[in-house]
Amino acid sequence: MSKGLKRLLLSLITALALYSWLGFLMLPSVALQVINQQLATYATTPAQLQRLEVNPFTLELNIWGLQVGESDDQQLSLQHLYTQVAGSSLWHRHLHLKELILTEPSGQVIVNPQGELNLTRLFNLPETTNKTEEPNSTPLSVLIDRTALHAGNLRFNDQRQSEPVDVTFSDINITLHNLDTRPTGQSELQLSTQASDGTQLHWQGDLSLNPLTSSGHLQLQDARLRSWWSYVTPYFSAKLNDGRLTLDTQYELELQPQLKFTAKQLSAQLNALELNQQAEPLARLKQLSISDSTFDLT
Repeated sequence: MSKGLKRLLLSLITALALYSWLGFLMLPSVALQVINQQLATYATTPAQLQRLEVNPFTLELNIWGLQVGESDDQQLSLQHLYTQVAGSSLWHRHLHLKELILTEPSGQVIVNPQGELNLTRLFNLPETTNKTEEPNSTPLSVLIDRTALHAGNLRFNDQRQSEPVDVTFSDINITLHNLDTRPTGQSELQLSTQASDGTQLHWQGDLSLNPLTSSGHLQLQDARLRSWWSYVTPYFSAKLNDGRLTLDTQYELELQPQLKFTAKQLSAQLNALELNQQAEPLARLKQLSISDSTFDLT
């Protein structure tokens, strides 16, 4: 073997070893340290990321143990995140991910009596200066072949009402295929979850982000109206004791140029409705059903 070939092989092996050391060891260690330093600087509550791994050859990223909030009152948390960047992102003007998987994400959306949202107070971010975009500049497109969210948990608590709304959605599972932020992009979405009051939600359909449009199939089972009745009481003085709604429909939604929403093949069932007015019975309805109906918001 010639000396030139030996030097070439040695250079390649050295470069490969250096690239491996930087990708597997150096980059994750530095990135984890920087992320935790930024969390400590800007978070208004204890926050940390426990572990981070990078595979520089397959362009895979794993993150474990993101926690924002006190140990007994987590505002945001994530057990595991996995993603893989497609090689085409290196030479095309878009971010292309083959997969993005979130495992056991959890969060709380709390609105206090003054109307302030808890999420806006988690971080003290520096003020950004307004920069005018160049006329020919285009935003970075994001493409994700498959997005999955497993075993999510979300608490919604609105304290602005006389009787606060407090519902927790557990076992949230979302699958999204072919997410594309470009105008021509259209994704396939599946979502299922169960609320703490027994409500079950199933949603399957197509989703386009630019502009935002959607069509598909929506199922709501055994939704407890009392959980959300506080939003009705400012306009309707009757007290709701009980009432559950089941709904099944095909739908179409558009937000631009104006809001459009239509429901077809709509079936709904209202069960065990009990309304009182000043402690006296106002309405009692064992069951009300409609089927094969159509609704047009316009």
